[in-house]
Amino acid sequence: MNKQELYTNFISKVEEYLKLEDFENLDFILQSVYSMGFDDNTISLIDDILQEATLFLEFKEEDYKNEASKLIEEFKK
Repeated sequence: MNKQELYTNFISKVEEYLKLEDFENLDFILQSVYSMGFDDNTISLIDDILQEATLFLEFKEEDYKNEASKLIEEFKK
């Protein structure tokens, strides 16, 4: 899956749920991504984003949300 497809199908959803602080849907999309069976190269493209979003989901700390948002902005470039 290329970078644009990853953004459109998954990362844009993570971005939306982070902004809304919609923890239920954020949890769902993160679980979906991790269970999709992506190859290592694909996961390496988005792993930092997923980790920060997961930390935000678990601890509800703004620093994790901000870092995930920053990584998403970098990913979109």
